[in-house]
Amino acid sequence: MQSQKLKKFLRRKPVRIASLVLGGLLLLLVVLLTAASLYVHNNKQQIIARVKTEFSKRVNGELSIGNIDFSVWKNFPNITIEIQNVIIADSLYHRPLLKATKIFCAVSLFQLASANPDIARVNISGGILHLFVDSTGFSNAYLLSPKRQPGVNDSSKTHSQPIVIHHIDLEDMQFVSEDYLKNKRFTVTVKTANAAISRDDSLLQITLKEDCLIGGLGFNLDKGVYLQNATVRAKWQMQFNKTAKVLTIQPSAARINDNDFKIAGEFHFDKDSAYFKLHAVAGNILYRDARMLLTQKIQSKLTLIDVTTPMAVDASLTGKLHNGGDPQVQVTCRAKNSILITPVANFSGCNFTGVYNNHVNATRPPSDPNSVVYFSNFTGNWYSVPLQGDSIHIDNLSDPLLTFGFKTNCGFSQLDDALDLQNISFDSGKAKLDLGYKGPLTANPSMLANISGKLHVENGSITYVPHNLQFTNCNGDVLFSKNNLTIKKITCDYKKNHFEVTGSGNQVANMVVANAGKSSIVFNIFCPSFNVADFEKVFSKKETRKTVHDEKRGTGNTITGIDDILGKEDIQFNLNANQLTLDRFSAQNAKASFLLQQNDWHIQNASLNFGGGSFGMDAVIHKADGDFITTGNFSIQNADVRKAFYAFDNFGQDGITYTNLRGILNADASLDMKLNSQGAIVPGTLEGNVNFSIRNGQLINYAPVIAIQEYAFKNRDLTNIQFAEIKNKLVVKQNEIIIPKMEISSTAMRIFIEGVYGVGVPTDISIQVPLSNLNKPDDDMKPGNKGVNARVGPSIYLRAKTRADGKIKVGLDLFRKFRKRGVDTTGAR
Repeated sequence: MQSQKLKKFLRRKPVRIASLVLGGLLLLLVVLLTAASLYVHNNKQQIIARVKTEFSKRVNGELSIGNIDFSVWKNFPNITIEIQNVIIADSLYHRPLLKATKIFCAVSLFQLASANPDIARVNISGGILHLFVDSTGFSNAYLLSPKRQPGVNDSSKTHSQPIVIHHIDLEDMQFVSEDYLKNKRFTVTVKTANAAISRDDSLLQITLKEDCLIGGLGFNLDKGVYLQNATVRAKWQMQFNKTAKVLTIQPSAARINDNDFKIAGEFHFDKDSAYFKLHAVAGNILYRDARMLLTQKIQSKLTLIDVTTPMAVDASLTGKLHNGGDPQVQVTCRAKNSILITPVANFSGCNFTGVYNNHVNATRPPSDPNSVVYFSNFTGNWYSVPLQGDSIHIDNLSDPLLTFGFKTNCGFSQLDDALDLQNISFDSGKAKLDLGYKGPLTANPSMLANISGKLHVENGSITYVPHNLQFTNCNGDVLFSKNNLTIKKITCDYKKNHFEVTGSGNQVANMVVANAGKSSIVFNIFCPSFNVADFEKVFSKKETRKTVHDEKRGTGNTITGIDDILGKEDIQFNLNANQLTLDRFSAQNAKASFLLQQNDWHIQNASLNFGGGSFGMDAVIHKADGDFITTGNFSIQNADVRKAFYAFDNFGQDGITYTNLRGILNADASLDMKLNSQGAIVPGTLEGNVNFSIRNGQLINYAPVIAIQEYAFKNRDLTNIQFAEIKNKLVVKQNEIIIPKMEISSTAMRIFIEGVYGVGVPTDISIQVPLSNLNKPDDDMKPGNKGVNARVGPSIYLRAKTRADGKIKVGLDLFRKFRKRGVDTTGAR
């Protein structure tokens, strides 16, 4: 029924006439379009030449076209024009402003009747758009403006309606803008970009989807470029106001280097005050990824700091488009429960707000010297030590200056966990630490030169690890003032020794850098009663403690620098003790200075009251191959000889002991020896000279003298005799004590002795008894020396030698065999 009605309608004459007319018009249009297509195909060179001619009339530049194609049916109902190998170059350098492998343009068939037809799509691929200003100020940007026509007044021009392009596609295109005068360069490589454009009066609404690589945004190439080699994938929602010349970017999703951002902005293209503003927000980005968006120079300064967990970042850039200069940049990041790595230490569980601003002083332009990075409201853990920080600043990124302040109240074991020192173990107690720093941003131990603060210790227990010395009941304060160290007063105990320590140091940082040993640090130690035997461990083999935090063991690290001070560098100790004991030795008012170096101990100006007199010592102890090589000068002045021999265990010999002697001893000795790991003299290593004098002396039950009665003086009491001053210079050579000829003038007799006393080796001593001794001396006669070279007349010679059982036997030396043996007793060393 419906088909019959349609057939009846089509048979009507008016309908048939209209159909014929319409069909004819369509056929005519097809013929015309086909003819146009054939004309373009057959007259390409003429058309290209005509295009170039028209281009030269309107633009002061050079146009090159490789080929041109016109298609009616390929994208019907759009008519397309494809131009290949297009180059638009300036007329001075002949460098391309635009170079493209292909430019594709599509116009709707239904727009052909319009006076200003819209362009449906433009596709440009395989090329470059290069804007430049050379060193003379010449710019190729003039190619973007039409040539002024002769005789035409600008004010009288009729402005034609601008052409609207609805879609623009870019593929494999590079955009470069550089200005040699302002030292600027911007490069972007577009892999793909698709823009959809709609018009609303003077507003253009643009949706742009792009995938590109930013080579760099160089606002000042001397200072580096931003976003170098950054990948950007984004879908931009933009609006361009043609009247106000403002491009607005609505908050749009963008992915930069695989990090998600929301970016908004404005570009104002007014000729006199062109500027831009960008605002970017990222909710989950790593510090190192955010740092990569900045210039290489800024990155190199900021690499000393790292945050290992993602942060929320808010960044803004504001800058001029025409007059150059760095943009103003402000970046705010917020971290929660993060790990912060710094040259000083690593911190976990951190919460802070970090800010980067390159326009601190508003009267100066944005720049690296006008920049700051700071952290506010900082809380975190230095390993197990809880910390609070304020005013953590890095100022002037051209020459970074770091400022920080940290505070903590913690247990000593927590501080030990954080410091993790090889030489010191903090075992128990409480600590309060205030620490500040203002100096260069560096990972070098020279940072110690600029650290200040205070460490307060309460009831602490500290172990000096190399020799396992544990000090308890530690209380006091240590102050840091930049490169100086002050110990106000620290009290501590080791076994039954109680110490009160004060001290100071200057140029402390020199101890851990190239000028090690040029610093000065001194500890003053008072001890009411000091037992030297308690410290015999200092001669034992050093122990080591394996550190847990391997990252702090690198060379140049600040923590390593503290270890170096304790384990390697020069430290001076000044000891003052009311009482000093060592086994049998007991003295009063002991004073000594100890300079401790890595392998040498210097004992300087040691003095003490001992045996009614005094004892002094200067010595150097050098550690080598497990032994301690000692060289020293020793003196005893006006001391009770019995107490001296008792205290020094008879000076390592048993030929004469403290039970045999009374008198006043003076001695000066220069001795070399080796000490073992218990601090005892290694047998056979003692060498040197001993000058001694015993005044007002007595010999009591001295066996070699009593043995003389076998041959003479049988009726005299030789068990207790008084003698004049005995003095001599003994030479010690390993296991032998060489006794040059020595006079002993007593109330009982006058004798001369010389020879070699052996310690573990045979003894051979000659005893000369002048016959003048046969005259019994007066009871009130006082002994007096005549000298070893005095003429004493005929004498009896005895010889004291070691027997097979190790004991010394005294016998007659009738034939002077001692002399004939040729024993050297001159004292020559």
